[in-house]
Amino acid sequence: MQVNKVKIIQDSINISGDRMTTYEIETYRYIWAEVLTHKMLAKNAQSSRAVPVTGVFNVNAKNPVEPIVWGKNKSGMSASEQLSGEQLEKARAVWQEASEAVFAYSMDLSDLGLHKMWSNRITEPFSRIKAVVSGTEWDNFFWLRTDKEAVQPEFYELACMMQEARDKSVPFLLRQNELHVPYIDRQVEARDGLVHYYSNNTEVSMQDAMKISASCVAQVSYRKLDSTYAKAMEIYDKLFSGPKPHLSPTESIAIALDNNKASLLQRVFPDRLPEGVSHVDRNGYLWSGNLKGFVQYRKLMELKQ
Repeated sequence: MQVNKVKIIQDSINISGDRMTTYEIETYRYIWAEVLTHKMLAKNAQSSRAVPVTGVFNVNAKNPVEPIVWGKNKSGMSASEQLSGEQLEKARAVWQEASEAVFAYSMDLSDLGLHKMWSNRITEPFSRIKAVVSGTEWDNFFWLRTDKEAVQPEFYELACMMQEARDKSVPFLLRQNELHVPYIDRQVEARDGLVHYYSNNTEVSMQDAMKISASCVAQVSYRKLDSTYAKAMEIYDKLFSGPKPHLSPTESIAIALDNNKASLLQRVFPDRLPEGVSHVDRNGYLWSGNLKGFVQYRKLMELKQ
């Protein structure tokens, strides 16, 4: 059973060498809280409040997640020995019994009319979660999470798969004001030497590319993806047109800067910084939220609020 799945859906590098990578992953729901501790990464994930109980059941009930390693209990946060023989068989049987019970209880609660935000919760330890994760700062994540002796095996496997995928990926070079837009295709056209943006094989404007991308990232919350223009704009309007916009999907969308360091004049007069730059660190690097060398779309939208 392969639970961890990793796919790079966009990989970009600006002319200063800052690299932004966006992954679509599927992993064990019970390690998601550990992923959330990495504050330098933008994250959107499948929601137990959004996916119907039958959807969770159909994906997981017949093939529930179980530990990669059945480690023996001991003091500390890591297991050094594994269960074997009769102990292992009994442990796996108990795990399976528990998973069958909670999925049955979840369906019963749903049939009684309980909302999915509660009915789905009891199945989370035995379920997968789909997510989109983006960032420019991956070194600490890989340094911590690819340490086999210190990391839960499920997270170790996920991190190793992500690192391997990034090592094999060739990032797309972006010049000033060009876009990192997950789920949008980018091509440098010979006719003008510029980057053009495509959704479903149809060229779209930069503004529409960002809107469609934000919509597609947001759709991971209910485990679906519809990148058609009409659906994307419908979801975009629902997310951002109300009095309380949901801005987190726009954190995975970014605009490349031509220089990742502030000039002396910009340090003295911050109003001369590029729009959307949130701060300058002690070494003079330009940041927009948790992105270095890129302006996060969220920061531009916040300026309009």
